[in-house]
Amino acid sequence: MSKQLTCLLSALLVCAVAACGGSKGKGDANASGEAEVQLSGIQKLEKLSANLQAGVDQLMQPITDTQWVIDEITSLPARLNLDAGSLLGMAKATMDSGTISISADLNLAAEAQAEVQALLEKIQAIVAGLKATPERVQALTVQAGAAIAQVPVLATGISTAAQAKLANPLASAESKAQAQADLSAVVNVQASVEAQIQDVQNKIVGIPAMATEALAKLAASFAGGASM
Repeated sequence: MSKQLTCLLSALLVCAVAACGGSKGKGDANASGEAEVQLSGIQKLEKLSANLQAGVDQLMQPITDTQWVIDEITSLPARLNLDAGSLLGMAKATMDSGTISISADLNLAAEAQAEVQALLEKIQAIVAGLKATPERVQALTVQAGAAIAQVPVLATGISTAAQAKLANPLASAESKAQAQADLSAVVNVQASVEAQIQDVQNKIVGIPAMATEALAKLAASFAGGASM
């Protein structure tokens, strides 16, 4: 093979590799939407308790929605000129079977049927969430235990990194200022995060009983509905 041809093939290979790299980078950017924001050590520490609180909020959602759906199913018949017994019967069937079935005998207008469908879907979601509560509480309990163990590890890492920056003669003034801020804040942040995690652990103990009570309340409110 001639030297000129070899050089040409090498150049083409370099271009192809560069093109693949560029394409991959573009694809990755499109897939993620935007570059992931790098969290500071303090933010990672605070996120431990924030994630757990979000888990508690998710557990509580079907419980807090229970009274709303009871009120809604009480007011809907008069608003839609619908037989209350039939609606309660569909609600009970949805709760018992986990599937939605609207009686054809109701002969509802499209808009009214959409409202009934939405309400039954809400009941379906609430019941599923309440029944899944014990399993979800168990998972969150494990997560909380792992988080409380991770707090001192992260806090120590923050202090060590900050001290290293402060001792580095080549570190910028801005970098040292941030390191000093982290070093000053980490003890209080650690204590706050640990307290918040312990609060979550205390809260979730009683949630399964609340879910059981909510299920019983739903069942009682749907009792007396006309069978489908």
